[in-house]
Amino acid sequence: MSAALTKLLTTLATQGIKKAAPQAKRVMPVPKKEGLSSLPEVDESVTAYKAFNKTPKEKQDWRDVNLQLTKEKVANQLGITDLKEIKKINVKDRHRNPELEEITRGFDEGKITREKFLELRDSIKPLNQYGTVPELRSLEDIFLSMKQGEGKDLSIIGVNKNIKPNTQVESRFDIDAYSKYDNYVASIKDPSGMSYSNAVYLKDIDFIFKPDKAFNIGKGKAKNPFATIKGKWQNAEPEDIQKFAKEKINSEDWIEVGFDPASRTGFYNRSSGQLLKSAEEVIQVGPMILAKKVKPFSPKELEKFAIELKTKEKVLPHEQGGMIQRNPNPYEAKAI
Repeated sequence: MSAALTKLLTTLATQGIKKAAPQAKRVMPVPKKEGLSSLPEVDESVTAYKAFNKTPKEKQDWRDVNLQLTKEKVANQLGITDLKEIKKINVKDRHRNPELEEITRGFDEGKITREKFLELRDSIKPLNQYGTVPELRSLEDIFLSMKQGEGKDLSIIGVNKNIKPNTQVESRFDIDAYSKYDNYVASIKDPSGMSYSNAVYLKDIDFIFKPDKAFNIGKGKAKNPFATIKGKWQNAEPEDIQKFAKEKINSEDWIEVGFDPASRTGFYNRSSGQLLKSAEEVIQVGPMILAKKVKPFSPKELEKFAIELKTKEKVLPHEQGGMIQRNPNPYEAKAI
């Protein structure tokens, strides 16, 4: 190839590079929004009846029908077929365990040693974990499940109630709602009053409970509200909270938390049985409670909770520990 031809080809190649059309700029996909969406502000002047387009009669009809269904469910479990007997069923009793109550009374009266009591308790109510996150009940179900007096309204968060982010609140489960309708309604108390939701996300947690009252329930006395989860309200959409729980349920930093006054007197680690003092964060979805970086009580701190038995002996609240068992029917209504 002549020197002239080589020079010509080199020139053309160089010109081709300079004149080549620039590559199309890559369009990056818009990233999906991560994290939890905030609840929009709602009109608090709207009544719950209007928000759900229900009349008081329609609500009462729903409650009557669903209470009867619960009674029939209990009757089926107990083998009761007589319609009159089914009607008499007190659904609140279905969470009681007469055998454990008798054992607890025996322990209180000194008829059963502490070691034997713990052995029997753990065989009747072993530690268990849900392992999965439950489905959300609808906010309409929350409204229908909750009793309200004549002329009074219900405040449903995200429907006709707003709570500002980081407001200090206390959360607990409503006893009637899960006893009568298998609906774990979160009752939220803030400075303005009581409101309700199907999912909760809180930060900077303190677990509040009274072991002496729990011990009395363990002996068979009626349940009444006394234990709450205290923390700062995070104003998130319930569906996002549920999704968040599914992401965290197997995380190393998060554990399942239970509360069963009939057997453990306070909020406890479902895996170890330790009584819990605080946590960084808590998620509640249905009956499930997940907590991040929990802090258990030390033996020294537990001394202030010592329960005095009828024998005048003082014991720490039911002690920790116990067998671990995966719950085969995780969301059947029961103490949490």
